[in-house]
Amino acid sequence: MSGLLLPLKRFARQQLDTSRRALSAVRFALLGRNRPKIFVIGLNKTGTTTLAHTLQAHGFRVGDQSTAERLAPEYISGQWEPILAYCNTAQVFQDFPFSFPETYRHLDKAFPSGMARAI
Repeated sequence: MSGLLLPLKRFARQQLDTSRRALSAVRFALLGRNRPKIFVIGLNKTGTTTLAHTLQAHGFRVGDQSTAERLAPEYISGQWEPILAYCNTAQVFQDFPFSFPETYRHLDKAFPSGMARAI
């Protein structure tokens, strides 16, 4: 049994090192000079919250989800200004209202090319 633990530890350490290097490369590519907005868009249970937590753990400012959820009436009525104003509160945003239909069109118009990333 102990003969198996050493290779497993070595494998886990290699995987962790690979993950750290990959995250560092992604962070550099996303941040660049102009700190783009990052929209984590996905259906329920696809890892959007986990990704947002990971980005937050690495120094990214994540928008308050409860505040975003209170923008439901604006989304329903098609009032995009409050939603776009909310985008000035942080760098990373997830789930509602960003994963809902048509939101991406307004984000694309609001942020110049290269200033927003959808993951």
